[in-house]
Amino acid sequence: MRKEAKHHMMGTSYARPCAATGCSRTTRSIYGRYCERCHQRAWRHGHPEQTPVRKPEVEKYRKRIKRLLRRGNLEKIEQHLRAVAARIEDAARSPEAVAAPMSWRTGQPWGPNRWKQKAVDEILRVLGETDAVESGITVAAVFLLRDREHRRFADDRAFDFELVRLWRSQTRLAFGSFWNQKTDKVTAYYKPLRPRVVEEIEPYLTTAYARFAGYVIGAFQKHLARQAAVRTSLDEGFAELQA
Repeated sequence: MRKEAKHHMMGTSYARPCAATGCSRTTRSIYGRYCERCHQRAWRHGHPEQTPVRKPEVEKYRKRIKRLLRRGNLEKIEQHLRAVAARIEDAARSPEAVAAPMSWRTGQPWGPNRWKQKAVDEILRVLGETDAVESGITVAAVFLLRDREHRRFADDRAFDFELVRLWRSQTRLAFGSFWNQKTDKVTAYYKPLRPRVVEEIEPYLTTAYARFAGYVIGAFQKHLARQAAVRTSLDEGFAELQA
């Protein structure tokens, strides 16, 4: 009786509303902030209110970027993206990539940093399974998506998590599969990394591709400005014909 009463007090009487906006569920425990569903979304996507960005959304911007790049020196751009991928690999393979934090008591390393090691292993695996040019375009597409649809991301952390997820999604290694008895077919699912690992991978991508992403965003903004100028010129010409 006492155990049942204690469980009732902890699981029901003291349950709080989920902290996520618009969620009417109760928290996972008396100490938690989110319900189970919002907790899982925050764990996977960096924020409980972040809706996953789907591949078709990114593909729309990938196509736009490819059209822009064809108007420039495509060979030079491809060389740059291959060099970026090589720099990421060199950085991941360097001893500093998995350097252990120093103990404030002894001044000596605590030991292998398992989160950094997992991040490095994942980076090298994705680099080995993807094309450097296509990978760079994908990263730039996510940045362009944020620039054009900034409300699509709940906050900066959510953007970081989606960036890493979409970068990893280029390879099948990021997915698992199971037999779905309801649909009677094999269903694929994304295998998320631990948040600590995602946080270690994100700086590699944002640092390496910041220059290219900025170039793409600037080129796209100029393209839109030219289109607006052409439309204005056409409208003015049509108005003169009607006068």
